[in-house]
Amino acid sequence: MKWFIYFLVVANLAFFLWQYRRGDVTTAVPRVADITAGPRLLLRHEADDDSLLPRGTLAQTDPSAADPATSDAAASSSEAAVQSNASQNPDATPASARAVAKVTLDRSAAMAANPRGMAQTCLAVGPFSADDPVADLLDWLQGNGAETTSRWSERETPSRYWVYLPPLETVEQARAVLRRLKDDGLQDYIRVMRGPMRNAISLGLFKQRDSAERRLAQLRAKGYDPELDIRYKSERVRWLDVAFPAGLRFPDAAFSAAFPAVAWTPAGCPAAGPIAGASAIP
Repeated sequence: MKWFIYFLVVANLAFFLWQYRRGDVTTAVPRVADITAGPRLLLRHEADDDSLLPRGTLAQTDPSAADPATSDAAASSSEAAVQSNASQNPDATPASARAVAKVTLDRSAAMAANPRGMAQTCLAVGPFSADDPVADLLDWLQGNGAETTSRWSERETPSRYWVYLPPLETVEQARAVLRRLKDDGLQDYIRVMRGPMRNAISLGLFKQRDSAERRLAQLRAKGYDPELDIRYKSERVRWLDVAFPAGLRFPDAAFSAAFPAVAWTPAGCPAAGPIAGASAIP
């Protein structure tokens, strides 16, 4: 038993010496590439919202967007590479390569559709009453490259202009004013008999404002202090929504010269297109 214990001590000492000497040997460690030397993926919280674009969207910060020739060359190169790889082994084409080719091709299509990067110009022309002719206007707009649609809306327009003297407190006071009007040689007046304007003196109801203004001037010249009330009515009016394609400018000076009485205002273009879903002009 004693000899067995001696044997274990000697074995352990020999194993320790062998391990100690082995530690002096230099072991070759393979070189690990520096992951900070090249680009890395951005985490979600590190990216700006503007850089998170859907597939096929042209990023404004993409340098190739400023040069159509660069975009066309990149599109041709990407498409050729993907088609060549797919012809040799369709299953081996990575999804990322197909996505890059699709984005590049979409960018090229966008540049071809709008080579100068200009937005559409949209405006609203009108309003017109139901009886106003617009055929010549439509011909002019469409002849200058515009797309047009028609829509209808309701608006309040003046219908009558009422000239009157405000209500008096008693019937006797109103009759005294009527006698004075007669003595001054004025005509076309009447006392309001009922309602909230009872004992007011009506001096005329006019269709045109200039006629009402002349009546006011006549009464003021004789020392009266009349008032003017405008009556409104609801009217159905027509508008023309006009869109000039991207890269085509609206000739506003020529338009004003051809149709000086027609009003127009700038308008926002619908996201789905200038006239998407709108009714055609008859």
